[in-house]
Amino acid sequence: MKTSIIVPIYNVRNYLPACLKSLSEQTERDFEVILVDDGSTDGSERIAREYPSQDQRFRYVRKENGGLSSARNEGMAVAEGELIAFVDSDDQVMPDYLERLKRKLIDTDADICCASYLEILSDGTEHLWENQVSADILQDEDFFDAMVRGQVLGMIWNKIFRRKLFEGISFPEGRCYEDIFVMNTLGGRVKRAAFLREPLYRYYVRKGSIIQTKSLSHARDLFDAYRERRELSGLSEKQRRYQTGQLLIAYIYLLEATGGDGAPLDREYAYLQSIPKTERELAKKELPKKYKAMLFAAKLSPVLFAKMITKYRGSR
Repeated sequence: MKTSIIVPIYNVRNYLPACLKSLSEQTERDFEVILVDDGSTDGSERIAREYPSQDQRFRYVRKENGGLSSARNEGMAVAEGELIAFVDSDDQVMPDYLERLKRKLIDTDADICCASYLEILSDGTEHLWENQVSADILQDEDFFDAMVRGQVLGMIWNKIFRRKLFEGISFPEGRCYEDIFVMNTLGGRVKRAAFLREPLYRYYVRKGSIIQTKSLSHARDLFDAYRERRELSGLSEKQRRYQTGQLLIAYIYLLEATGGDGAPLDREYAYLQSIPKTERELAKKELPKKYKAMLFAAKLSPVLFAKMITKYRGSR
């Protein structure tokens, strides 16, 4: 069963060789890597274009710049595998990344297999992130519950999928936090999910990456992604309340992006106010203390909120 690994590329010349090397050294042999060059201008194009001559399992696709979602959609359009995986071009994978994910998925007849991952900071510090699930196999409703309650790591790149899950689904172009938007739809289609405890993916935190760039539009996308998830049909009271908590955290990021001035956030504020007060208050009680403090500070004064944000930044 062939796997298509989709690698979107945009101006990552300094990181791309290590990423491609980690893929070429996989212990699993039956796969293709689709290198989608999203209009790079820094020399990444040359690296990606030449790589298929070294390893025929790699294919190069060039397109005009359209963003991460657009590149992933382009890769899926030409993918030939029955299984789909995604790797970001400034990250790396363990040698047995694909073999372990694929074997677990097939052996358990799962639709999706999720691994843990290592987060590597700029100083070399490593943090292990694991799925906080109760079992290595979850059936449909249990997986959906774990996903909407934040127990399943939400990114797309620590997973392998059966391609059929993506029928009629594409990544939302022009938006950040596209993984959450896609998982909102995919989650309801999963009949069985498998999990591996071992970290198989190496996620590198670097300045200038999309996820590390704070802006009002990015924070709005995060808010909208959780609003969409909160409005999914069939959520229990507890599941919906958890999403309300995530919306409150996203609202803090929105306030941070505006310097504590909530004036540009009328739409988001109105939505939060439309949520029953009892649900909002219960959700707030379940938040970590630092978020409760930030919400309280924001309610009192933009200046106090700014001080809280500075204190928070200094501790993370």
